[in-house]
Amino acid sequence: MKNGMTIRDIGMEYGISRRMIQMYESRNLVKYTSKNKYGHLLYDSEMVKRMIVIRYFQKIGVTLPEIQCLFESNDIERAEMTTNWFAQSNENICNLSSLIQYGPYINEVVQDYDYINKIYNSVCNSNLLKGEHRYEHK
Repeated sequence: MKNGMTIRDIGMEYGISRRMIQMYESRNLVKYTSKNKYGHLLYDSEMVKRMIVIRYFQKIGVTLPEIQCLFESNDIERAEMTTNWFAQSNENICNLSSLIQYGPYINEVVQDYDYINKIYNSVCNSNLLKGEHRYEHK
């Protein structure tokens, strides 16, 4: 990275879209560091690293306001925040694993005329929604 990377370069190299970068800029998470002779925005290595970190945390379910707090926090607060985020991610993985095990059964059941009732009964009997508020359809 000589003088910086353009939005196009970042997109091609790291899969971060132009719209995502613009969103990060609008939330003051990143800022371009210069422009090239064609007027294209350039981002230095620190800003590119920051974008990669932001995108990573987004992919594990962290919101942009939470990420903003991360950047504004001290070392102790950052450690606590990331520890909590990783614990939540692990919990989400466990929950998804529980749901995925029912995939083949649900695939089989949806071919049946009465599939909604069968899926409903299976989910309720398995405690997959344990602790969640259940809405009753009237």
